Amino acid sequence: MDNNQKTLIAETMKNLQEAVLNEQSLTLMFQYEGELTSLAGESFSLGFLEALAKANLGAGNFVIDVYLSEVFKGENKGGEI
Repeated sequence: MDNNQKTLIAETMKNLQEAVLNEQSLTLMFQYEGELTSLAGESFSLGFLEALAKANLGAGNFVIDVYLSEVFKGENKGGEI
């Protein structure tokens, strides 16, 4: 992986984080998650989203509290993200 690709990944992670935390936009979240998946792989992209959701759960964020918490709850079988 060259520095250009690392820069693209970092910029996409930043955009994804802003889409979830600041914009609270599912549309933008899906767009940037798709870009991150293309750049770094599905496992990395979903891991980043899950960590973002865990760190901000219960902070009144619609995308996290309503959508992502349910997505990752189903994946973790234990009931918590």
